[in-house]
Amino acid sequence: MAKQVQITTDSPALFALFTRPLEDLAPLQTLTQGEYAKNSLLAMRKDWNHFVEYCQLNSRCPLPAEPNTVKLFLLQMSQARKFASLRRYSLTIARVHRYLGQIDPVAHREVHYTLQSLRGDKKDDATQARPFHAKHLKALYRQLGESELVKDQRDLAIWAVMFETLLKRSELCELTCANLAEDDDGTLFIEIDQHYLPLTQETRAQLEYWLALAGISDGLLFRSIDRHSNVAQSPMDHSSIYRVFRRASQLLGFDHKNPFSGQSSRVGATQALAKTGLNLDQIQKIGRWKSAAMPAQYLGKKVKSEREKAKFKRQKDLN
Repeated sequence: MAKQVQITTDSPALFALFTRPLEDLAPLQTLTQGEYAKNSLLAMRKDWNHFVEYCQLNSRCPLPAEPNTVKLFLLQMSQARKFASLRRYSLTIARVHRYLGQIDPVAHREVHYTLQSLRGDKKDDATQARPFHAKHLKALYRQLGESELVKDQRDLAIWAVMFETLLKRSELCELTCANLAEDDDGTLFIEIDQHYLPLTQETRAQLEYWLALAGISDGLLFRSIDRHSNVAQSPMDHSSIYRVFRRASQLLGFDHKNPFSGQSSRVGATQALAKTGLNLDQIQKIGRWKSAAMPAQYLGKKVKSEREKAKFKRQKDLN
C-alpha cells in the first residue's frame, strides 16, 4: 500500500516551499518523514521540479493543481518522455498533494483517462538497454588494459565487476573495502546483503590494480575522478555510472542512439547465465531480484515478465 505520511511540521511554510522548484532534498525529507531512500527523493525532486517549471512557464498553479493542468503537463512531456517517466511524474504529483493535505488531481478521471491513452500510444517505446557482454569487456581490455591513466583502470574495474556480479548501480556506488572477503581457497568475493559474489582471477587483478593505482586501502571502492586525474573521496552516483557505460559505447564505436546504460551489464550477464542452462528462478536468485519480472524481460520473455510484474504489484498492495 502507498505510504501514508502525516505532516507534523509547520504545514503553511512547507506548503510554500513546494510552490517553486526545490533546491535541495530537505523539504521532501520533512514531507515524507524519512520514509524514502535518498535516490528516491532525488527522483521525486527532479519530477516535481519539472512540473513546477511547466506551471511557471504556462502561468498555472502547481499546488493545488487542477486536473487539467496535470493532463496538459503529461501531454507535453509525452512528446519526449517514455510512459515510465510519465507514470513516475504522476505518482510524484499525487504524493506531494496527498502529503500536504490537498486533493489529488491525478485521481481525477480526466487524468486517469489521459494516462490510459498515453500507455496505449507508447506501449512500444520502452527499449531495453543494449546488453553488455563478455566480448565487449574483452574488447575494452584490449583498448585500455595497458593504459596508465587512473580513469581507464577504474572504468575497466567497474565494467568487469558489474558484469560478473550483476551489481546494480546503487550497489556499486555504496561498495567499500569492507565488502571484500576472501575464502580459504583464495577466491575474492564481494558481499552484498549476505550474498557472496565471486570474482574471477582476471577481474580480481583488475580491481586490485585500480585500488593500488588510486591508493585506496579503506573506504569506498569506486570514487569520482576529476579532470586532472585526482581521485576524490566522494562516491560515484547513478549519473557517473551512466557516463562510464556511455564511454564504453563510444570506445566500441556504437551508434549514439543505442548506447550502453547503467543496466547494460545486468542485461548482458542475465543473457549469459541463461546460455549456460540456468533457469529463471536460478538467475533471479543470483541477480538478487525480488521478482522474476526483470530477468524475464531481459531474456525477451515478455508474457512472463508482465505476469511477474502484476504478481509482484499485488503482493506489494497486500503489504
